[in-house]
Amino acid sequence: MTASLLFTACNKENDLTKSGEMLFLKHKGASMPVLVRGNFDSDVILLIVHGGAGGSSAAHIEDFKSFIEPKYMVAYWDQRHAGASQGNFNKEDLTIDLMAEDMLLVIRMLKHKYGFNKKVFAFGHSWGVQLSTYYLINQPNELQGIILSNGAHSSEHEYSAKLDYVKNYATEMINKGIPIPKTIKTQGLTFENLQQVVDWCNASDPIEDYNELTILYDLVPAVKGYVDETYVQSPDIPSQISDSELWFQSPYNPITALINLNRTHNLINNFENQTSIQEFYDFTPGMHKITLPVALYWGRYDDIIGPEVAQDYYQVISTPTEKKELIFFEKSNHSPQYTENVWFSQKVIGFIEEFK
Repeated sequence: MTASLLFTACNKENDLTKSGEMLFLKHKGASMPVLVRGNFDSDVILLIVHGGAGGSSAAHIEDFKSFIEPKYMVAYWDQRHAGASQGNFNKEDLTIDLMAEDMLLVIRMLKHKYGFNKKVFAFGHSWGVQLSTYYLINQPNELQGIILSNGAHSSEHEYSAKLDYVKNYATEMINKGIPIPKTIKTQGLTFENLQQVVDWCNASDPIEDYNELTILYDLVPAVKGYVDETYVQSPDIPSQISDSELWFQSPYNPITALINLNRTHNLINNFENQTSIQEFYDFTPGMHKITLPVALYWGRYDDIIGPEVAQDYYQVISTPTEKKELIFFEKSNHSPQYTENVWFSQKVIGFIEEFK
């Protein structure tokens, strides 16, 4: 495993790199930026492992800006072919094995730059949970602990939870006399009412092929609006960052991010073409290798990765009970770090302080 590390520091007065540094990891065809912000005197670095695949860490800056950055260093890493990363776009360079290798090298780069005494924690969200789990199973663990939020380790549990989400809330809407928002047509089927949605979910459990998976994804809008309006609160995040500030007064370029997102989707995140590394997978057999402190912080009303996934994750890892916790955020969907930012931040700080 070889990689070259390029360190550059930026200190522009009017952008998000103010009082921060931009590092780059160059590894096997990709140049990946890592924006480091926060309290550089801290002995803790929190590494952000963003979602997607093909997303960006930039969106998480406002999640950690108000409470986490004043206490710790926070490293916002854009994965290969995601966010502000540059490089080639060959499918051979978009494997989860290579991405897990990237993650290890980012951790080592941070320690090399800021001191080998620094304790590195990670925060993985959505796809970042999948990638972080694969890293913990297949790479040398150099993390002190990890916080995981609303991501999956097994497609069987992921789709079972999504089926329950659609079926349970469609039933709740039926009982309240709430109709389907609009007729849904997908894969040659037409759903004109919620009872048809419930019947399909009952008949299609478990999800076993891409056609069924496509239908399931298309049925989520039948209930999502109702669930979000009924159970999910408006974000309590203290310091929101505007799109203008994020994309035009920072190192993050919206054009690069959009190109990366689209090309990554077409190459590895497109289940319609059966090319995705995110569909029909199971990391469970290797998860006994996970023994480090783990916090599972889950939005209860997530239409993407439901609470059953977190419960199974908690059970299958080998982390001792006193070093793992599972908390559901009862007013959140997919992103509790945004919706319930104050409490989420308190829990992250408490976890880091306990295990650093």
